[in-house]
Amino acid sequence: MAGDPSGYYARYSDGNISRKTVVFLKFFHHGIGIYTDEASSDPLDKWSYGDIRVNHDWTNGIGGSFEHKDRDGAVLDCDQKKVFDLIRTQLGKRDRATFVVPIRLPILLGLAVASLGVLVVGMPAFSWVMEQTAYLVPQKVEDKIGDLSNKAMDLEFSSCEDEQAQKSLQKIMDYLVAHQDDKTLHPHIHLFKSSTVNAFALPGQNMAVLKGFLKDARSEAEIAGVLAHELGHIDHKDPMKLVMQQQGIKILSTMFAGGSSYSNVADMAIGLSTLSYSRSKELAADDYAKDLLQKAGYGTEGIISFLSRLKEESPDLLQTIEDKFSFLSTHPTTVERIKRLQTEKSITPQKQILTKEEFSQLKNACRPSSKRALPKKEISSAPEVGTEDI
Repeated sequence: MAGDPSGYYARYSDGNISRKTVVFLKFFHHGIGIYTDEASSDPLDKWSYGDIRVNHDWTNGIGGSFEHKDRDGAVLDCDQKKVFDLIRTQLGKRDRATFVVPIRLPILLGLAVASLGVLVVGMPAFSWVMEQTAYLVPQKVEDKIGDLSNKAMDLEFSSCEDEQAQKSLQKIMDYLVAHQDDKTLHPHIHLFKSSTVNAFALPGQNMAVLKGFLKDARSEAEIAGVLAHELGHIDHKDPMKLVMQQQGIKILSTMFAGGSSYSNVADMAIGLSTLSYSRSKELAADDYAKDLLQKAGYGTEGIISFLSRLKEESPDLLQTIEDKFSFLSTHPTTVERIKRLQTEKSITPQKQILTKEEFSQLKNACRPSSKRALPKKEISSAPEVGTEDI
């Protein structure tokens, strides 16, 4: 290529050393010559146009560069637009490829939209796949995770060694289990000292019940209703699905490899008491409870009365958020849940398998034995209203 060679400078590296030196370029028909300066007659290197390709396209304020196809690290950096254009126009179409895209608003918006699309489509799909792996976890592994969950809960809330209350709760649970279809379910209830009004399912067919819930309950039917809801989560393997969503392949690799490092699982277990299930899982657990309570003779009045009272006791701000912005919450609104739990025909009278004495002792669970028979004399602040799983 003919042309005035004066002023054609670039920075050059032969690939052997990373330091780049300023060189003078001379243009010929088949390529360029690289010289130490304009007066030099012996070239440092010669590049044919067929051996050159764009390394970085031209960007204002930065420049552009070329690289030698067959020599790693051999580059020419151009900070003069005229030099860059002279070389680039002689290259084949493929060798003019642009590897640096100028960052402009339309490109940024396009990338944002593409990223959002990946999140909207990809994350739910990945979450669903990880949920399904819960069915592949061996029972021994799930039981191990359940044991760790119970230990983590004990550190968080402190367990309650009230044998009579434990026996009464298990009595209600065993009665419910006898009326459901899956005969492999044998959940074990763990009682914890906490004034929070809540109960939630844990991996390995375990269920945590907090003292605050028992104190707040006004009937055996309310207790049975909440236990039936949590039993639905256990039957649907929701606790393990949550574990797999949070820990995923890391859990599987640790378990199947026979490893003994379960610290991450133990840390996660505490989170089971505060993280919500999806709206669909909550409604599915309610449907399960509705059917089971009807079969067992309790009816749904108990759980409906409990949810109604929970709604009334919720702080005004939280209630407004639930009522007006339910789409932001993973939990269905309480009103929606109550409507779904209502039945055409109420069961009267409601089933009772506990004696009055057993129910009274259950209400006063986890107190010193000398105070359990005197609930009216206890002075305490109002219990917290749980907002997690119930």
